[in-house]
Amino acid sequence: RQQMWREVVAVLLLSALSHRPVRSLPVSSRKINTRLFCRRPLEDSLNRDFSYVSRRTALLLGGNFVVLSSLKAARSSSKLPAADYYRNQGQFATSTFTELLRCSIIDNLGSSNEGSGRADENAIPEKRMWARLFVTTPSKFDSTVPHRFPTILINPGFLLKAPQYDVYATKLASFGYVVVRWDIPSETLGRPIDDVDTVDVIPQILNWIETSRRSESEAQSAAIATAEAAMEGKSLLTPPRPPLTPDETRELSFADTSKTLLVGHSRGGKIAVLGSKDPRVRSLFLIDPVDNTRYAPKSERFPSALEALKTHANSVPIAVIGAGKGSDCAPLGSNFESFFDAAPAARLEVVFPNAGHFQFVNEKTDIERSLCNEGTMPDSVVQSVTATALAVWADATLHYDVGPMFTDEKIRQMQDILQDVAGDIPDTKESVPLKVLAQLAVVDGHGLDYRGGLVYQDKDGG
Repeated sequence: RQQMWREVVAVLLLSALSHRPVRSLPVSSRKINTRLFCRRPLEDSLNRDFSYVSRRTALLLGGNFVVLSSLKAARSSSKLPAADYYRNQGQFATSTFTELLRCSIIDNLGSSNEGSGRADENAIPEKRMWARLFVTTPSKFDSTVPHRFPTILINPGFLLKAPQYDVYATKLASFGYVVVRWDIPSETLGRPIDDVDTVDVIPQILNWIETSRRSESEAQSAAIATAEAAMEGKSLLTPPRPPLTPDETRELSFADTSKTLLVGHSRGGKIAVLGSKDPRVRSLFLIDPVDNTRYAPKSERFPSALEALKTHANSVPIAVIGAGKGSDCAPLGSNFESFFDAAPAARLEVVFPNAGHFQFVNEKTDIERSLCNEGTMPDSVVQSVTATALAVWADATLHYDVGPMFTDEKIRQMQDILQDVAGDIPDTKESVPLKVLAQLAVVDGHGLDYRGGLVYQDKDGG
């Protein structure tokens, strides 16, 4: 009955825009001459007006279809697609280009490596560094159709490089996201960049995306205005954008920075949390995150992300992916469990009990393999399920406007999708995923939590 009334409303709306009354609408081709053209001979009616009837009928059917499709889309927007939608790549082709972004940081605290930490009253210390960007966007789509692709920033782990996260960028872009991976080439073990300066890169990348959509004069004006604001005590200088090719500018022009997801692996998870105060950030996805440890103790330049989570006034939904074999690379008290427990907003946790800290990245070096333990779960399994969880989380928090509090139905949809996708991973000699378990719990004041996501069993039952 609801569908019938929708059809009636659609026809009435379209008829109101027409010159002919509703009673003259054709019901079938057999009634054309008796209802529409009874005042004319049959042959004359068919010859002179059949094309008009065809156009009018097509208009009505097309309008009806559009209206009903819109209603159906509105209803389905509150529900995530089925697992088949996320199993492979998305509907868009993808392309990647690289860019060097010159980041200028106004350091009101003074230099992080020398001095007393106090800025001179007559001079504002300024530090500059280059951030290397790998921008992966949807491509080969109809640019005449309005598109607004949410933005995803992937923050790398300490001394890890942006290309090591290719698997996530490609999949996300194919689902309709502009993905930016970045690193700082000048950072080394002997010359690390502190957390405060690293966090300041995040809004500069978002600003660069926004100014890249403007004309050259608008970009210059925006840069001058930002510099003047920084001189008044704010923390960032955003330089004018480097020139992009027409194709790069076109694809980047569809980026929507007002809906940004911050992704971070290892130390990058900590950086994502510290950078989430930017109002453009809508959600977080932390891959085996690490807070302060004995190698990087808490200080003014290395603040605690766990403390920031507990005091974050504008909390955002947080997904936490954990590896059970984190060892010293992700020690207890600073690892994913602590991040999940500290999160004040809607939370999702997916755990790989038999995976290591570096199994989330591709192209690992021998040093990285030797630093952290690895589980028997294949890297391809870890990365495939993580990429799927990331795509589901991005859709749930950016595309479908579910807000910070998820419904029981939404959480169970995520659970079912991850179960289905994990169950499709082919058997390997090292480990066979046999079962996926999930638990749903209610936490007072925080809505629904989805905890303890993925549990794998080996052939021996381990």
